[in-house]
Amino acid sequence: STTQAPPALLLRHVGQVATLAGGATPRVGAAQSELGMVSDAAILIEDGHVTWVGPDAALPAQRVPTDVREHTLRGHLVTPGFVDAHTH
Repeated sequence: STTQAPPALLLRHVGQVATLAGGATPRVGAAQSELGMVSDAAILIEDGHVTWVGPDAALPAQRVPTDVREHTLRGHLVTPGFVDAHTH
């Protein structure tokens, strides 16, 4: 049997998104507080993967699949899943 991929998901007008965008090296000192925040953002998720993040107004219309499920998240904050790997 074949597994059908879920429809694309588009989160529009997200209040804020913490992208954690930055360089390829670990952040130290004050750089740890730079979260790469994007206000009034859009997030496109296709086949279980985030494929586009940025300001909602900058989302190219041709980038959005026709069968997308769309939700508006005004006032909400979206963050990556933080994992604390600290063990004893």
